[in-house]
Amino acid sequence: MNRLHRRAVDIKGKTFGEWKVIGYTRRLMTPGGNSYYVAECRCSCGTKRDVPVYNLIRGLTKSCGCLQKINSGCHGKSQTPSGKLFVQRRLEAKKQGVPFTISIEDVVVPEFCPVLGIKIEPGRQGKGKGIEDNSPSLDKFIPELGYVPGNIAVINWRPTG
Repeated sequence: MNRLHRRAVDIKGKTFGEWKVIGYTRRLMTPGGNSYYVAECRCSCGTKRDVPVYNLIRGLTKSCGCLQKINSGCHGKSQTPSGKLFVQRRLEAKKQGVPFTISIEDVVVPEFCPVLGIKIEPGRQGKGKGIEDNSPSLDKFIPELGYVPGNIAVINWRPTG
């Protein structure tokens, strides 16, 4: 049995990632009869939660999940037209091995396509609908440069061929 699970570890006041231990450690039992320790913690974003001590000490948890949201660059905007384009292209850039240094604020969906002048209608694609010709698309002017400020534009999506 791991030493961390045999007795409580005094970690009050210590910081692990974004977690700061604000309460005493206490022992809990699983339905299977095993025991583990949790500590009352506060994340740097203000969220309070009981966190398993083992996860804190071993670095298995770094925050309440706010770091993932911050690192994603979307901050709760992933379901907006700009956010959807941002997330899709970030994944594409990773697969292609091209730079991706834009932020979600750089992705602005205009009312009309700057290339063809037709109305861009976000939200027209979906399950069973396919992609409409006037759906927005985030494009690069010079593909090799990647998704960097000054090298992107939101235009209407048009099938090729």
